[in-house]
Amino acid sequence: MASATLPMLAGLLAGWAATAGAVDANVPRPVPEIEAELADASFTIVSAEISRPKAKGDITLRAELSFAGGPPYRVKLRRAEPGAEDFNNRPRYDAAAYRLQTLFLDPADYVVPPTALRFMPVAELLPYAPQARPTFRGSDEVMVVLQYWLQQVRVVADVYDPASSRPTRVTRAMSGS
Repeated sequence: MASATLPMLAGLLAGWAATAGAVDANVPRPVPEIEAELADASFTIVSAEISRPKAKGDITLRAELSFAGGPPYRVKLRRAEPGAEDFNNRPRYDAAAYRLQTLFLDPADYVVPPTALRFMPVAELLPYAPQARPTFRGSDEVMVVLQYWLQQVRVVADVYDPASSRPTRVTRAMSGS
């Protein structure tokens, strides 16, 4: 699985890097504003549809959300299944990768777009995801990841070279006494 993921990731990273000089085309507003909206602002789903599935069972929605009554913009919206043990495509990793990069990169150099985990009422998600259920017992909410949808990313061919990425055998001579 990792070997299939690496070429895709390398291509996406190269595509993002190719547009890094033109971050305004992808992220036209200040990143802290988008982060705050994704994490805390009330929102309304204006539209949502299943995005192109990347794997069997992918339940990612391409959604247009309006935050606090502002103009809508596109996000990736993925819900957790009950218990959150197998959070679809591991969006928690997306959130962790996003937070990690904020520790040492400037917003113009981010590789992962603004991302947040939060809860929303199941009732608000049901029209777009009829199989949505509360993530945890005793709650009427579902955990979701919201990730800003980049418009200008393109995959660059021939970025990943599997021949140069093979594990190299390292031998070390042990001296005896």
